[in-house]
Amino acid sequence: MKIKLYRARTELYRLGTGEMVSVAWNVERRTEPVRPYAELIPDYPNLELIQRMRSEAYVDEEFFTEAEVAELRTYLKATHGTDIEAEEEPLPVADAHIIAYSRGMQPQPIGGDATKGMVSLAEDPDCGLSVPVVGYYDVSPRVTH
Repeated sequence: MKIKLYRARTELYRLGTGEMVSVAWNVERRTEPVRPYAELIPDYPNLELIQRMRSEAYVDEEFFTEAEVAELRTYLKATHGTDIEAEEEPLPVADAHIIAYSRGMQPQPIGGDATKGMVSLAEDPDCGLSVPVVGYYDVSPRVTH
């Protein structure tokens, strides 16, 4: 069975500021892969252990199935009156995306940075989502060249 995976984003009001922020939704602690990793990750059988682990984390956390997108869409419409933007990811996922994700896996400082934040749906047992979901936003100024 062919599967489609999606990235999910939405615009939400940032509490306390009244400004809209773009939230990138992620799956937190997916317990089982949506398909065998060899179908989703290029050259999976030949990857070294650390590359495998990072690639697995990327696929598990960054993408939603079609059913999970529908659940998240329903929840956000009901609770926030907003929709999500779902972008299909070509499979297998691109090596360049995995490499970029792996480089960003260093610990991030907690607190003190008002330009970044997290929205957690993972702890809400009444949200009706089949996977725990968190959203991340960053409103820091972008440097353009």
